[in-house]
Amino acid sequence: MSESATAVVREQAVEREDRLPRYHLRDLFDDEILAGITVRPADLGLAGRTATADVVESWLRLSCIDPGIQGVVVSRQIHGAGIVLHPRTVPGIVILDGYDGHVTASKGQLLAVTVADCVPVYLCAPGRAVSLLHAGWRGIAANGLEAAVDQLTQASGVGARDIRIHLGVAICGECYEVGAEVPKALGVHPGRTVDLRAVLADRARRLGVRQVTTSSWCSRHDNVFHSYRRDGVSAGRMVAYLGRRSLDSS
Repeated sequence: MSESATAVVREQAVEREDRLPRYHLRDLFDDEILAGITVRPADLGLAGRTATADVVESWLRLSCIDPGIQGVVVSRQIHGAGIVLHPRTVPGIVILDGYDGHVTASKGQLLAVTVADCVPVYLCAPGRAVSLLHAGWRGIAANGLEAAVDQLTQASGVGARDIRIHLGVAICGECYEVGAEVPKALGVHPGRTVDLRAVLADRARRLGVRQVTTSSWCSRHDNVFHSYRRDGVSAGRMVAYLGRRSLDSS
């Protein structure tokens, strides 16, 4: 892949019955990495309309999707640029407040962000550390991607050129209609629509990241996914997840 190209990757359905429907990134990362996103009908929204017991059950199922995972961490997101470092694996499910991104070098720690049109950004420093970011237009404008890359390079000891980034399931550019304030905040050409994944890919390349892929799925017009733009306040939430598996636990 050339330094200017953004390859398209299509997440695939997990072919097993564990009552948590999800798609995964099977071939993008090495065997140490567990990466994917939950899909409908599961709703993992932390403050939605789905019964609390059902949401909790889905989170418990997520925490058990792989024997190489010992704990899951998520935060109530604020569409900002706050990134939290997890220096060690914490068992169970931990819910924080006020962060839109996570970084860890620890094996067994699954990072999670909730999405329903915003972009889940998977960042990997192979064999060293991972980061997961929830990126809506406000978070992008606040330099959330730049903060995640900076934290990941510090945690891993590698430069941006050695990081791999995947821009996951999100609303596509054709479906994402915006007001004039959005392209202005993002520093892109004014228009009726904005492709957030294209904006992120451009920012990643400016940071020196050479390996960037993007999902071909659209959360709005591909009905297997939750979409706030399509379903409004009744929309559920998906969880994008990324972690380094403890291979000796499998």
